[in-house]
Amino acid sequence: MQRTREEKMAIADEILKQLGGHKFVVMTGARNLITSDEGLSFRIPGTYTKNHVNVIRIFLTWDDRYTVMYENLRGTKRKIISHHEGLYNDQLQADFTAETELDTRL
Repeated sequence: MQRTREEKMAIADEILKQLGGHKFVVMTGARNLITSDEGLSFRIPGTYTKNHVNVIRIFLTWDDRYTVMYENLRGTKRKIISHHEGLYNDQLQADFTAETELDTRL
């Protein structure tokens, strides 16, 4: 299903809100936030994270759950560190913290 630009932006905005919004960005150093058909992707400083995760991609699935991919991107080499499916919105922050060891709030 092809989504409109507004729908894509609304999905990405909602994912960011569920992660903690602006406070999440400040606490984690998230940057290069990109909206896609499926959700939101962004980069974080990998030198401070567990397993050097530096790219996170979050997809909204048809059943209103999330799939989250934690990756390490170095040059042109992409390595998937972990992949979690079927997460509810209230599980996103805890999953992020467990995989990166970065707090999403004070």
